[in-house]
Amino acid sequence: MKKLSLLVTIMLSAAMALFGLVVGNHGEYGYNGGYDVNRSAANPLKTLIITGAGNFIQSYADFQEFLHRVELAELNGIDYDELKSILNKTLSGIENAKTAYNEFIQLAVVTPYDSSFIAALKSFDYDSFREKNNLNEFIFSRLVSLLRRGNLTGVFKDIYAKTDEISRLLGTVKSSVDKDIFPGIPVLWQINQVYFDSYLFGQYAAMIFNDIK
Repeated sequence: MKKLSLLVTIMLSAAMALFGLVVGNHGEYGYNGGYDVNRSAANPLKTLIITGAGNFIQSYADFQEFLHRVELAELNGIDYDELKSILNKTLSGIENAKTAYNEFIQLAVVTPYDSSFIAALKSFDYDSFREKNNLNEFIFSRLVSLLRRGNLTGVFKDIYAKTDEISRLLGTVKSSVDKDIFPGIPVLWQINQVYFDSYLFGQYAAMIFNDIK
């Protein structure tokens, strides 16, 4: 777990530096709501995407800090107050991300698509794009199944569903830690996997949106 935690921490540091470019960003270009897509203050869809992405990334970073404390517990002992504090921050972040993505979906479903953007999604050369950027085939194929049908809102529904799953799994960890019971390692692996899967899914979407816009 130590090597995995270090790897993801490095990736997250890079992600924070590219905050405005990851986890579904530029998806607002696919909607024709009469907003200026280049000004977040004037475009609530853009604002909600950025808010959701920022909270998701922060929550993921906080979870890595939680894993770091778990990793060192055998050497340093267990400080349950510290674990509770970090876990509460992690949960708060993912709940805030859930809220932002849910609000985005509610607005998106009543906002017409931009026909030219959707047409570009349907005709996009996904196979070449995946090969060029060496993307994870399994995660990318799930994204492509939505975009080839022009189901842009479905992308954000997928991300929302993953935030909901993470929140539920974190809740099971919290129920143990709040009782000063050491969390089960398998559920921590599962949470880490869902975070990573959702992060790459959102990043791949942002890469495609950025290429099309």
